[in-house]
Amino acid sequence: MDLSSCHVHSTQASKAACFTRELAALPKLATLMICPKDAPRGCGVRGTALRQLLAGLWRLKALQQLQVSSAALDSLPARLCAAGSPLKVLRLEDNELSSLPPALGRLGALEELHVRGNRLEALPDAIGRLGNLR
Repeated sequence: MDLSSCHVHSTQASKAACFTRELAALPKLATLMICPKDAPRGCGVRGTALRQLLAGLWRLKALQQLQVSSAALDSLPARLCAAGSPLKVLRLEDNELSSLPPALGRLGALEELHVRGNRLEALPDAIGRLGNLR
């Protein structure tokens, strides 16, 4: 599912909550692109609305690929990193991330983590628990 053309900004948090509820009703959703890598900066869901949407994605029990690139994302909600998540690919390129949550280590199925173009100075020690990471 591609949400990159849905423009939801910080002041529209209720719209993000609605998206989260609607996405939770898609139990077989395996791929979600909130802001594709090649999209222009400023696309898609942004600010507080984006953080709210991401925090609710733990409910998607079949989600294997998540792409949130070029979205000015400054933090990744730890709640997104639910233990037992089937998430295999996490693309967070070209955002404003300065750190990643230690909870990232709970994503045991994760095979690909793309974080190029962020403000990261270090990775959490928990990343060492990701045995499937390539």
